[in-house]
Amino acid sequence: MSTRLAVVAACFFLSGATGLVYEVLWLRMLSLVFGHTVFAITTVLAAFMAGLSLGSFAFGRVADRRRSPLALYGALEIAIGLACAAVPFALPWLERGYLGLAATFEFSFLAFGLAQFALLFLALLVPTTLMGGTLPVLSRLFATDRESLAARVGALYALNTFGAVLGTAAAGYVLLPALGTRRTIWLAVAANLLVGLVALLLAQRSDKRGRPPVDSPALIAPEAPGPARAGLIGWALAASGAASMIYEVGWTRALALVIGSSTYAFTAMLLAFLLGIALGSALFARLAAARRAGPAAFAYLQLFIGAAALLILPAFERLPAVLLHALNVSLAPGFVLAVQVALAIGAMLVPTLLIGATFPCAVRLTARSVERVGVDVGRLYALNTLGAIAGTVLAGFALVPHLGVGRALRVGVLLNLAIGLGLALAARRELGGRRLAAATVLAGVGALGAAALPAWNPLVMASGASIYVRSYQSWVKGFDLSPALERERLLFYEDGPSATVSVHEQDGLRYLRVNGKTDASTGEDMHTQLMSGHLPMLLHPDPKTVLVIGLG
Repeated sequence: MSTRLAVVAACFFLSGATGLVYEVLWLRMLSLVFGHTVFAITTVLAAFMAGLSLGSFAFGRVADRRRSPLALYGALEIAIGLACAAVPFALPWLERGYLGLAATFEFSFLAFGLAQFALLFLALLVPTTLMGGTLPVLSRLFATDRESLAARVGALYALNTFGAVLGTAAAGYVLLPALGTRRTIWLAVAANLLVGLVALLLAQRSDKRGRPPVDSPALIAPEAPGPARAGLIGWALAASGAASMIYEVGWTRALALVIGSSTYAFTAMLLAFLLGIALGSALFARLAAARRAGPAAFAYLQLFIGAAALLILPAFERLPAVLLHALNVSLAPGFVLAVQVALAIGAMLVPTLLIGATFPCAVRLTARSVERVGVDVGRLYALNTLGAIAGTVLAGFALVPHLGVGRALRVGVLLNLAIGLGLALAARRELGGRRLAAATVLAGVGALGAAALPAWNPLVMASGASIYVRSYQSWVKGFDLSPALERERLLFYEDGPSATVSVHEQDGLRYLRVNGKTDASTGEDMHTQLMSGHLPMLLHPDPKTVLVIGLG
């Protein structure tokens, strides 16, 4: 790789880091606007993924028509920095806008929430659309080298995702605690502007040799696919993206019960998911440069993702005991953070490695030529992101609230198995009889396993092991926490849209837990609960109506 491309690759790594910094920052800012984390997460994720999809599709087409993709990339990065810098200034104006609309049209709560969502979604859609254009544009630049398209695009995708891992860790553990929200925004904006200026400078200094001719044999993807196969792989990638987001939502909710639902714990979970994807795409990029891959590879990849996601399901019930054993060593904050990250990585690593390989594998199977790499990569990235949007909405608002976390994850398993089996049947000529039979058996056994696997013990999952470490450490034996909970009786357990709520009874006392943390009880908490009623009555001379609002 030339020095120029190495510098551009470093810039793309930094760009990936700033993207996740913005996502974390916007989550915090919109939580204050909405007053509820779930609405903030929904808005930010919807805007992020919709923008990435729109940007990749639109700018992928632009990239193939531009003489200098590097100059276009530099302009995109500068525009991203300016758009993200404008977001904090736009929020107060948007707030006045939806408050004014609500006052004028006397909105209901639902209409007010939709107006909030629409205005804030549109505000974030601009920078995220610009972000979505960066991968297909740089794919056009890097694909001019006489190497495999999939290897180059996969390496870019991995590099950007490794940057996202750094951005997640930096924002959650370092920048926000040390600098606060406003200074962290300006730091990220400065990084985007710097990346853009460097890219523009390199574009101006680049040589004038021009691009290789369109029909250069070295630049035509081997075994260029027909439209039917490209379409099949594209929509399979979209469905795979939906399954991946079902896993992310489900694993995040399950791990929140194990390692806690603090900001640091959420950062650990997101970091682990992104790290697996980055490693998986990097590994496949290396394999793609050395080996051929056909549609059968994508089919087996989907089957293996489903199988891996199924095999790790029973492990979640053991993780609270693993956590308690690990924290026997130390309860120092730094060590606790390290244990959280290690548990999250250990739980997700194998399936996320396979998930990370899906995008470069799809590029390997569908990219037709270098002259169309922007269109092809942009289309695939857009489809994958559209699937991710569908999976997020489906998991967050339908599967988890109605089926529970464990069953929602099984739906993801069945979806991957169905994708894999469908692709295997479509590629039956390439697979041959034995491998097609093996794929069918794997899908069938996986589906039976998803149906027959015992549910998690709700007492273990709602135990709050990460919160009540000292209470449980003397009771836990081996890697099963259930014997320590024999005296408890579970009265209620349900996974809601934003948290898992349970009601327990022990020694005549009842207590309500949210994500494993006791928030109300008939025991020690009763003093606080009574005072919340007594104090207002003592302070008000003639109370007529009463309202108690819980703020955490």
